Amino acid sequence: KLNNENYEIWRILMEAVFTRRNVRLGITAMPTTGPNSKAVKDWNRQSAEARAEMILSVEVDQLAHMTAITTYEVWQELERVHRSHGFATKMTLRRKFMLMRQ
Repeated sequence: KLNNENYEIWRILMEAVFTRRNVRLGITAMPTTGPNSKAVKDWNRQSAEARAEMILSVEVDQLAHMTAITTYEVWQELERVHRSHGFATKMTLRRKFMLMRQ
C-alpha cells in the first residue's frame, strides 16, 4: 500500500495491476471524442475500475490526495505529491551518496 515512503515501487506495482485488469486506459486523459462515443464509455469504465484499485492500494493517510474527479487527475496529484524534484532533492541524494562511500 502507498505511504509516504514507497511511491516509486507502488507506482510500478499499480501499473502492473492496471495492465493485468485491462484498465490502463483509465489513468490517461479523457478522450476528446463525443460524450457518448465508445472511446469515452470505455474510458469511463476503466477509469472507475482503476480508481477503485488505487483507493484499495493506499494507506488511509493518502486518501486526502485522491479527491480529484478523474483517475487521471488523481494519478497526477499522487505523482506531484510523492515524486522528488528540484535542486534540494539532488543535493540530498548527493550527500547521501557521499556518506555511503565513507
